Amino acid sequence: AMADHLILLDQGQVLQAGTAEACYLRPVSLAAARILGPVEALPARVDGKAVETPLGRFVRPAGEADGWQLLVRPQDIRLTDTGIPAAVVARRFAGGGTAVMVEITGRDTVHRLTVNHAGPVPTIGQPVFLTLDAGRAVVVPA
Repeated sequence: AMADHLILLDQGQVLQAGTAEACYLRPVSLAAARILGPVEALPARVDGKAVETPLGRFVRPAGEADGWQLLVRPQDIRLTDTGIPAAVVARRFAGGGTAVMVEITGRDTVHRLTVNHAGPVPTIGQPVFLTLDAGRAVVVPA
C-alpha cells in the first residue's frame, strides 16, 4: 500500500503521524523508526547542547529525557578510506550489495552496526573506516 500521510501505531498508541518522508527521515523514537525499516541505535551521552556518540557529535534536541540515542539507517553509513575506524565481523549477500556487520569501539563497549555496501566485499577481520550522512541521523530519547 502507498500513502502520503502515515500514522504509526504500537499496540493502539500513536507513535508518530506525518508524511511518509517525515516519518522515515525524522522518526520520533526507535519504535517508530523500526516500523519503517532497518535502523541502528547507538547510545548518546549528553555534552552541553550536543550528544556524543560512537559515530561523532550531534546536536541534542530540545527537551529532557532520561537518556538519548542516535538512530541511523544502514544505507546512510558508508565504508570509506577515512573516517571512524571499525572492523568487519560478518557479511552476507543482500541482492544489489552486501550487508557488512562492523564493530566500532565506544567508550566502554563495542558497538555492532550493519552497513549496506555496494563496492568490493571486505574480508572478515579487515579494518575499515565509516562515514555517516550526518543529515540523515536522528537523536531521540532512549
